[in-house]
Amino acid sequence: MKQHLTTKIACAVLAASAAIPVEVAHAQSADTMQVEEVIVTAQRREENLEKVPLSVLALSADALRERGIVNEADLQSAVPGLVVRESVGDNNYTFIVRGQTVDAYSSSPPAVLVYYDDVNIAPHAQSSFFDLSSVQVLKGPQGTLFGRNTTGGAVLYQTTQPGEKFGGYVTAQQGSYDSTTVQAAINLPFDPKVLIRIAGNYNRNDGYVYNLATKDWWGRTSASALRGTIVLKPTDQLTNTTMVQYDKRNGISVPNELSSVYKCGTPGLNTTIDCITNGAAYAELLAQKKRGPYVSNLSAREAYSGLSYLAVNTTKYEVNADTTIKNIVGMGRNWSNGPYDYDATPFTILENTPRGETMVSTNYSEELQALGSTLGGQLKYTAGFYYSHEKDIINAPLTFGGFLFGYNTNSTERTIAGYLQASYQLTDQVGLTGGIRYTGDRVTLTQLAESVYGPGHPETMSVSKPSWNVSAEYQTTPDIMLYVTTRGSYRSGGFNFADNPVPQTAASAGNLFYPEQLKDIEGGVKSSGRLGDVPFRFNLDVYNSWIDNSQRVAYVIVGGAPVALTVNLKSAQITGADSDFEFKLAPWLNVGGTLAYTHARFTQPIVTLFGSVQNFGPFADAPGWSGSAYAELSHDLAENAGRLTLRTDVYAQSKYYFSNLNNTTNPDAIIAGFGLVNLKVSWLEIFGSHLSASLAVNNLFDKHYYVGGLQEGSDLGVNSQVPGRPRWVTGELHYEF
Repeated sequence: MKQHLTTKIACAVLAASAAIPVEVAHAQSADTMQVEEVIVTAQRREENLEKVPLSVLALSADALRERGIVNEADLQSAVPGLVVRESVGDNNYTFIVRGQTVDAYSSSPPAVLVYYDDVNIAPHAQSSFFDLSSVQVLKGPQGTLFGRNTTGGAVLYQTTQPGEKFGGYVTAQQGSYDSTTVQAAINLPFDPKVLIRIAGNYNRNDGYVYNLATKDWWGRTSASALRGTIVLKPTDQLTNTTMVQYDKRNGISVPNELSSVYKCGTPGLNTTIDCITNGAAYAELLAQKKRGPYVSNLSAREAYSGLSYLAVNTTKYEVNADTTIKNIVGMGRNWSNGPYDYDATPFTILENTPRGETMVSTNYSEELQALGSTLGGQLKYTAGFYYSHEKDIINAPLTFGGFLFGYNTNSTERTIAGYLQASYQLTDQVGLTGGIRYTGDRVTLTQLAESVYGPGHPETMSVSKPSWNVSAEYQTTPDIMLYVTTRGSYRSGGFNFADNPVPQTAASAGNLFYPEQLKDIEGGVKSSGRLGDVPFRFNLDVYNSWIDNSQRVAYVIVGGAPVALTVNLKSAQITGADSDFEFKLAPWLNVGGTLAYTHARFTQPIVTLFGSVQNFGPFADAPGWSGSAYAELSHDLAENAGRLTLRTDVYAQSKYYFSNLNNTTNPDAIIAGFGLVNLKVSWLEIFGSHLSASLAVNNLFDKHYYVGGLQEGSDLGVNSQVPGRPRWVTGELHYEF
């Protein structure tokens, strides 16, 4: 297997750390130890994490570096209950929170939305995971303050803002598979009233999966990004911030590899591919299992490329000490193209090559907020108006059995909403929060040229619905808060772009699906303080969610071609619990971890598709258990030589299904449970300088595991999985100035 390790950097870091004598002398004594206060914006204002009555986990810039979190996939090891799925290659991540997500090739919107600097980015936009001041994961419906579609939660990225002093950093990494990353940022404070920050990122790596059919390495990536932020402060009350970002990415996706094939003639199952190939597909499955996850055999080369732009302008005006007016404008455009081998075999059966699927998304949003407090600070409120317009053009030529099926559509979604949320402190210990948002959606879909259904056929859906939340919190002691909350929100409906353009549901051979509605109840405890001499933080929540018209995908044959159809299941429930904890056992030892339990099920699983009954279950993309644990040791080195840290992280999750029909027409669509160990040693502030070095090993024991799957069993008779990364060693130098 091709692998290039950073042996020189590794030896230098380890040798230097071993050569310098260590003394147990710490700047922080046991009496002054404390857990770091975490500030979040989960309620659209800055608050202490332990005082917010909802489940949220936040990671600061330092925490991201300490844990070695460099992309979305790494987040699930730090956030309880978060699953990051890769089902169509490693260039496209899908967030799953409390069982809520969006199925692969679904026409429904994601249930977990991503925000950059308070602006929701298009669901197909690329990642810009660099120079971030924080990442927050909000769990449960967030419709009141973050809008419809957040029935599962929201992920908030906050970019680092310009500083008032000149400075910045440069980070260089070299690792396995010739992986190279360079990041840099610089503050340019021209004037106290004009602050500028420029940040950039470049990363690449060779492939680590060899594909026999195309005789090349897959899993190759090359990405670059540039971000500029300018802050203008013409007066003490007025601040205007503009962030502009550019991203470019290309590579060859990590392949989906065969995980199950239904043998020709198996009763009750679709055996199309094995029958077409006269049993060769099943033989290929056996060969794939012998090869292991890092040698594949797909006929279509899955090279992809993407380009995106994002601009955010935020204006804040402090009317007085109690009232702030805030306006947020966001504009973005994302273009992506990628071919895909859906059958995951060396046979040319179902592909969208050589042209691939092209998606172009443009979006604009405007949000006006008023934030304030009154009654001596007892009542705090956030009120706002929101408008957004998103346009998506999809060109998806699909080849099946030698025939071309073109799906080319133009869809738009216009949203107008108004909202109000207020928190009232009844006593020093008891507080109440309530919020309401009313949203109007208008979704349209039009077939374009090259569509198999012919151009035209405009369809429109208009929906107006409320989102709401009510919560109560009780501060039992200065260190412990109890809370209970109930919320309701919805995910917008729409039209399946690859189905017959008739505004009826799939039960009547149409392409319409209805909005999904979710309500929940959540109770929790948040605590931060001391157990004896040990500082700690501990958070626990339990919840139950009720879902009506749950949006899930069924893979069927329509007009002679396999398509993915979003359908509505009448009802489902999700019950679970999340927890995270941190203990500073000594000035030189921190330990912590997370644990999540999820029990998701369809309570009314029957759906009619084109007159045929489908029985859904089990609930896909919802591992029953997941969790992590870490330990970090830290020692000051003699003679002001710096500080040495050693950190170990362990993450594990139980098995889960990647098909909603595993019990009936699509069996064996299972991701096996797995556990991973990561290790990182760092030498910080080397000899009193601003230079730090580290060596990190992810997947220390080189475990074989899978991070997502594509369910094609119902329509083709095959299922496939995406392999996770093998052992990955990275050396890093980080310099701050």
